[in-house]
Amino acid sequence: MNIIILGGGRVGYNLARQLVSEDKQVTVIEKSLSAAKQLANTVDCHVINDEGNSPTVLREAGIEDADFFVAVTDSDEINMISCGLVAAEFTKPVTIARVRNIDYSASRMLENPLFGINHVVNPEIETARVILRAIERGAKSNILLFDQGDLQLCDVFVPEDSPFVGKPVQLMRAETESNFLIALLNRNDEYMIPSGETVIFAGDKLHLLGSEAELDSVLEINGRHTTPIHRIAIVGGGKISRYIADQLYQPGDSGNNIFKKLLSRMVPKRRNRVLHFIEQDYDKSKELIERYPDAHVTNADISSEGILEEGDIEGYDLLLTATGNQELNIITAMYAKKLGISRTIALVQRRGYVNMAHELGIDVVVSLNNALVNSILKIIRRGNVRSIHSISDSLFEIIEFSIEKGSPIAGKSIREIRLPKQSLIMLVVRENEQILPHGDFTLQLNDRVFVIARTDDMKKVEGAITGK
Repeated sequence: MNIIILGGGRVGYNLARQLVSEDKQVTVIEKSLSAAKQLANTVDCHVINDEGNSPTVLREAGIEDADFFVAVTDSDEINMISCGLVAAEFTKPVTIARVRNIDYSASRMLENPLFGINHVVNPEIETARVILRAIERGAKSNILLFDQGDLQLCDVFVPEDSPFVGKPVQLMRAETESNFLIALLNRNDEYMIPSGETVIFAGDKLHLLGSEAELDSVLEINGRHTTPIHRIAIVGGGKISRYIADQLYQPGDSGNNIFKKLLSRMVPKRRNRVLHFIEQDYDKSKELIERYPDAHVTNADISSEGILEEGDIEGYDLLLTATGNQELNIITAMYAKKLGISRTIALVQRRGYVNMAHELGIDVVVSLNNALVNSILKIIRRGNVRSIHSISDSLFEIIEFSIEKGSPIAGKSIREIRLPKQSLIMLVVRENEQILPHGDFTLQLNDRVFVIARTDDMKKVEGAITGK
């Protein structure tokens, strides 16, 4: 597969790195000389230091043979114009544009191709989806949801006083009497797929797969109790905060109706919420008061001495830090935990901050770039490869296949399938039923199979499952 990326910033860099690791042919067009040099030195892809709105440059990049053209510069207009130029001059590539302006991205482009754009991705919308889903599930940990059914993947940090410390995985499952799977274990920043004999240590981070009820039981035993979330404090009144508030706010006629319509497709509404905004910009604070007349709005700098200690957030169930400063978000969320806030969510830009912040005690850490990259990867994945999910900043990911006619694994049991060593068939969906398979489970045509494996092994995994 041949993919051309316009824009070599953080999103373009992470997207290129991911696609190269999957053995895709990648070319990045980046106008900044320093960014182009950094990309060329760190990612094994073709880098062109030039503008991307020129047919000559696009031909040099190989646009005539490209399967996808992905425009992820910081300019909505450049992304849209570039996709329009590609569509007008070349017939093959599928075009994807990063569009941050909600007036653009909420238009007909989301429903039908417009100006040559086949797919529009909005980073704030994708991030809001992740945060809203976490809130609706109690913000107990980072959660990955699978389409249909109740199974989810969540992160669990093992403290020193956890009853799981010193016990092998198989004993942990037996003692909890719960049907769950430890899909991945992170120990000292090294990831592994554990066996039944793997012993759990204090400080481990476990990625558990199971139903919400089963995982809640495990979290309770591990010391993380379920807390209903009704009172929410939000630090920062930017786009993401407003999009989330529009969905959670009690009155039905407030907020951005276009965005609420988009979110209503994926997140159920919860009306019984009490909201408190803390925003340092005076004009933004006035807008929040007008937009949410029943919400409490504090015009203050959260980093000013005494703001958090004055009791403004006392009694709240959740603090969401969503300013444009990721370091401030992490520090504020950490300090709020010390003040007694039971649940915290921090917004970060860089994927590398997710694990760091999570291990500092923050319950949910959401990366803006990670949410956007994952949404683009889902579009690029096609055919019997339906979707892909990255695991934080690890070298592992989850990929979903549908077993079609000609697949070498149809009719075989799990234990008969030859996959790379650090890989695991963790979930099977059959006729809308989600199954945690055992070794004797036999796969059938039309099954959807979720495999967790190292990124650099995914081509072998895909060959073993699809025969291609």
